[in-house]
Amino acid sequence: MQTSFAGNVALVTGATSGIGRATAIAFAQRGTSVELAGGAVADAFGGDGVRARRHPHQRRLARPRRQADDAVIRHRGHGGIATAIFVRDSYKVDIFSDKCEKAPASTESARAMTAVNEATRIRVRPLGVLGAEVTGATLDPLSPADEATIKQAVRDHLVLRFRGYTLDDLQFTRMAERLGELQGSPDYTRSRKVYSAESPMMTIISNVKENGEAIGEHGDGELNWHTDLAFTDYPSEYTMLMAREVPPSGGNTWFANMYAAYDAMPDDLKQRVAKLKMKHQASHNAQGGTRPGYKDIETNDVREMPGPIHPIVRIHPVSGRKALFLGRRFGAYIPGLPLAKSEALADELWSYAALPENTWGQEWQVGDLIIWDNRCTMHRRDAFTGLGRRRMHRLCTRGTRPE
Repeated sequence: MQTSFAGNVALVTGATSGIGRATAIAFAQRGTSVELAGGAVADAFGGDGVRARRHPHQRRLARPRRQADDAVIRHRGHGGIATAIFVRDSYKVDIFSDKCEKAPASTESARAMTAVNEATRIRVRPLGVLGAEVTGATLDPLSPADEATIKQAVRDHLVLRFRGYTLDDLQFTRMAERLGELQGSPDYTRSRKVYSAESPMMTIISNVKENGEAIGEHGDGELNWHTDLAFTDYPSEYTMLMAREVPPSGGNTWFANMYAAYDAMPDDLKQRVAKLKMKHQASHNAQGGTRPGYKDIETNDVREMPGPIHPIVRIHPVSGRKALFLGRRFGAYIPGLPLAKSEALADELWSYAALPENTWGQEWQVGDLIIWDNRCTMHRRDAFTGLGRRRMHRLCTRGTRPE
């Protein structure tokens, strides 16, 4: 397989035949067009100033779908799979092929680059109305191609499960750092040291006690629906949760699609909340308990509780789609409304937040890694009181201020 450059055109031609899969990776600068040849199935990701077009050897090429960071172009040919990924200022083309004959190199080539062969392949299998299981990825080290594929998969499915991987805390952290800037929980949320010694940004969520002292937070009770760190100015972008110990039953985690929650709302409700905001109280946790840093708080009036104010409907910075953004029900207040009207409107919004048809549940196994997008999901946990030990290690990436 070969990638050649002629002027401002990058042409990917052919593949190495034989057992296994061949991968070609080509880089071309923004403003370059990319042609795919050699009879492959193509998923091409383009960006501003980048276009992908059909080569004469290909049968059809769909129109691109533009997004903030990338766009997707799908082509159905024969004999294999091709993926081209636009990542910031570069255009990366992966050609995956089981059965392709080598095509002749372009006679217009100004220069050529030999493709890099890779053995690993990623498969993404939907699990429900949201959520997908990812197999075939190498998580440590996480290659640029796999990183881009995982980010696209989480945009498509909102929640990803990786099962059967064995990552220690350092490997887990290295992988997470590829997905964004890591963000630890605020100190005022902590009653004790619940961080991993190997990874200062990692939080331990557990009911386990050692020498009579809890090693983690959140015990074994139910955790109500919430969005991670919505009570801060910059809520998390991604949350990554790794199962180290799980009980025989209980402790399942449920996810809700907040795009679907917004879409399910009637038009008149969408109009009513289009410009409204909600205060996300910071003084109490998902179980309604007072956070350690706010033990001296005396008020029970949600209008006086501390916390940032975010839009009720946020625009996802990558997909551009609207999602309902509610954080937690306890302590929520809509500034500018009388308390009774704020409570009534919050209840109405929450009636759409977690409709059963828009949720999916994760039954944990040791080693499971779940990655989800906090900007368009909420999650909760089933209680598992008296059912056994549960120890999860969590990492989050810093998000942007909701708009």
